[in-house]
Amino acid sequence: MPDGRAMTLLRTPDSSAAAVKKIGDYLGWRAAKVAAGARTVSAVRGWSDERTTSCPNWAQALGLDAAYLAAGGDHAPLLDAYAASLDFAIGEHNACRRALASKLAETAREYGDAIAATSMLTQPGHSDNDTLRALIEIDQAQGVLAALKRCVRSFRMPGAGPGHHGGGK
Repeated sequence: MPDGRAMTLLRTPDSSAAAVKKIGDYLGWRAAKVAAGARTVSAVRGWSDERTTSCPNWAQALGLDAAYLAAGGDHAPLLDAYAASLDFAIGEHNACRRALASKLAETAREYGDAIAATSMLTQPGHSDNDTLRALIEIDQAQGVLAALKRCVRSFRMPGAGPGHHGGGK
């Protein structure tokens, strides 16, 4: 840094990295190491860095949260981070379901319009405009069906398919 100061590492709020940082700052990093049963202080500090993939396991997280609470903390930071992650995952999943329901309704409506317009062609005396309207409605129905197919694909789990285990979310 030009002025000699270290740059603060930014952490996502409600992340496990932010929770470990909060616990480490509150307890002290050596006490956090003991609470987690970790081998080194640097391992615990590493859990507070979002640039790494390491994080405390379940028992270590319980130890850190319990020590934080025992030292006078007002909540369990890692439990809160887990709850926030779960809320985000459930919210994404529910949003996908709502989008699918909307696409299904739109597809049903467009196919209904296509069937209604096409059924007019079975009546004597239909016009070229009736035929054109049926073709337009069929094109619109095919378009929304393609969008529905893209939406349904998003429910496919990695590795799903013939010879693999998988399924919808």
